[in-house]
Amino acid sequence: MMEIAPNLTTETRLRRARSNVLFVYGVLFAVWQISDLLCGIFPPAHFLRLLAVVAGLLWSASLVRTLWLQRAISKDKAVERAVQDELVQHHRSRSFVWGYWAMLATLGIALFAIGAGVRLSLDIAVRVPLVLGVTVPLLAFAIQERE
Repeated sequence: MMEIAPNLTTETRLRRARSNVLFVYGVLFAVWQISDLLCGIFPPAHFLRLLAVVAGLLWSASLVRTLWLQRAISKDKAVERAVQDELVQHHRSRSFVWGYWAMLATLGIALFAIGAGVRLSLDIAVRVPLVLGVTVPLLAFAIQERE
């Protein structure tokens, strides 16, 4: 009976940490990719290139933090079961659905624009849906977990 309280505290702490890390991870990925994409549109954009490099480095550090957090979660099987419960699985599946629809809507808009005669570079037509397909599920999961 005495072991339950520390596990709940650890569980809550790990859930919040995971939510925060995934939110930062998603935002940094979007900033990194969009600023890198804009560097190709605005060639002399040194600020955008610096922003892309810094965001990419911070994203890499966030990846290490995510892996460390997952290792901390999987150390104790009771905590892992509590942190990876049915609600988390539901949030995860809903987040992937949101990402799928974001990618599909973006591709639909791109195809509509191309059909209307708008010249779109291949880089934009491919990268924007992929960035949304990664960012939207991460942010959606983090937001759902905070609620």
